[in-house]
Amino acid sequence: PARARAAADALAATLAAHEEVAWVRRGWDGSQNDAVHGLYFPHRFAFADDDPERLAARLSDAGLSEAARELVRQLRLPTATLIKQIAPRDPLLLYPAQLERLEAARAGPLALVEGRFATADGRAVVFLASVHSPFRAQHQAPLQQALADRFAELDAAAQAEGDALTLAQSGVGRFALRAESRIRGDITRISVLSTLGVILLFVVLFRSPRMLLLSLVPLGVGVLTALAICLLAFGRVHGLTLAFGASLIGVCIDYPIHLFTHHALHAHTYAGGNEPPGAAIVRSIRPGLLLGALTTIAGFVGLGAAAFPGVREIATFAAIGVAAALLTTLFVLPLLLPAFAKPVRSQQWLVARADALVRAMTRRRAALLGLPALALVVIALGLPRLHFEDDVAALNEVEPDLLAEDEAVRALVSRMDGGRMIVALGHDDAAALARNDAVHARLLAAREAGELAEFRSLHAFLWSPALQEANRAAFCARPELGDALDRAFVGEGLRSGAFADFEADLDVLCGRGAAPADSPPLDWPTLAASPLAPALASMRVELGDQVAILTLLRGVTDVERLRERLADLDEVVVFDQRALMAEMYGRHRARTIELVAAGLVVVLLILVARYRRVRP
Repeated sequence: PARARAAADALAATLAAHEEVAWVRRGWDGSQNDAVHGLYFPHRFAFADDDPERLAARLSDAGLSEAARELVRQLRLPTATLIKQIAPRDPLLLYPAQLERLEAARAGPLALVEGRFATADGRAVVFLASVHSPFRAQHQAPLQQALADRFAELDAAAQAEGDALTLAQSGVGRFALRAESRIRGDITRISVLSTLGVILLFVVLFRSPRMLLLSLVPLGVGVLTALAICLLAFGRVHGLTLAFGASLIGVCIDYPIHLFTHHALHAHTYAGGNEPPGAAIVRSIRPGLLLGALTTIAGFVGLGAAAFPGVREIATFAAIGVAAALLTTLFVLPLLLPAFAKPVRSQQWLVARADALVRAMTRRRAALLGLPALALVVIALGLPRLHFEDDVAALNEVEPDLLAEDEAVRALVSRMDGGRMIVALGHDDAAALARNDAVHARLLAAREAGELAEFRSLHAFLWSPALQEANRAAFCARPELGDALDRAFVGEGLRSGAFADFEADLDVLCGRGAAPADSPPLDWPTLAASPLAPALASMRVELGDQVAILTLLRGVTDVERLRERLADLDEVVVFDQRALMAEMYGRHRARTIELVAAGLVVVLLILVARYRRVRP
């Protein structure tokens, strides 16, 4: 454990100096205790109790007698030295109670060993935040590399002394980097395999390097045109668009193949005409090419109206690419073709086989009905089992090694569930904190009812100004509180007048006599400037012109029951990321199916316009 803590210190020092690291936390410096005392001891009256009725009972004669008995009990414990220091100004032990709330709110089952975070089994822990989004690979990759290099140095030093270090990490950035690597790999693999397939096809059918290079011209023009227009329209092109869009444009290889095959087999029949054979062949096959391309483009144009940005981008990329490849085949390739090309035996054999198949199908039209009949049987068997999976997590290909490591680290350092929280909104901090106070009270009841296991709230650190003022007012509502407290404590054997400092602080709090008024309520800017800020920064966010206070949850048994418990609180939202994503994905999925159907209708209309009959 000692070596692990030393290595974590060295690693933290390296990370702190990295330009991509916003902050690093290794533990709690004992000198920061004075800062916490400076925050909460002057405000101990404001944080006396978050239940007005309970506070009133505590300030009654019976409550003061109970407080006196508790102080006497505390003075007999090993911690009596600390209690003796604060008792003259805090006989009700308001400040120790606040320290207990802070301790209970500590994030995760971590211990402090020599002022450093450590797990129960002695592992050292380092927390860090990146400057940029974890999805920005250009920033995350150098950070991960620096971390890996520094850890390798530390591990080598440990192994030189007969020991070894292990490093486990949790963070979205590692998944993003792995995903990017996979996407790049997919694009490379698709490109290599499709290129090899095209080369093999042309070797078999055309035996001509020139034809091979010419066939790549429409594909290249299609991809580059689609890329340029998408960059202008969207500002960037996603890796998935390149992977899927480029593969969808691969259908355009049919266009030059169609042209080259007709050229090789029929160019001689156009010899001696008023136009070059290439132009005559293009004119003869143009209707078929246009029909095929238009029906393809129509389907993609329909998807281009999808609400999901990724689908729109892919549809736009593919539609533009197909159109550009078609125009290149019709107007550029004919100029580059040789006057004549000798037919290859493999071409002639395939043409003969295809021609024989078409003649056989023509002679046995009734038998062809077996194909749609078979399709209907398959549909009848499969349709009842069809269901849509809208859980995005279930649709993703999980990285088992990263996921297992991520979950193991989170189990060691954090008790809270990821992606599930309560959001209390307000036009300013005061309004948001007031709603958060109400949320805290409801969640206590929910925990008692077994509806959730635990929660972590900013309420342990900061209450709304209204609640703080209500606490202060409760102390000032009883002018003889000092005398009543003195009687109660004397009744338990304590010296009369021992709490004169407490009474003086009460006079300051309530503005009695010549004493100046007390400090204003503790607020977020003051807390954000304290040593507690790094631990609390993620619990308050600004959303436009609103402030949001986040409460993290663990072990929620029934999300809907929790929503019902909070339903009457304005501007309070139960946020379930997984459920929200599933709902959003379901809406996009339904909309996409509608657009696919609309695209098919357009395709059918194009066919009707071309053939002027319904049966074809």
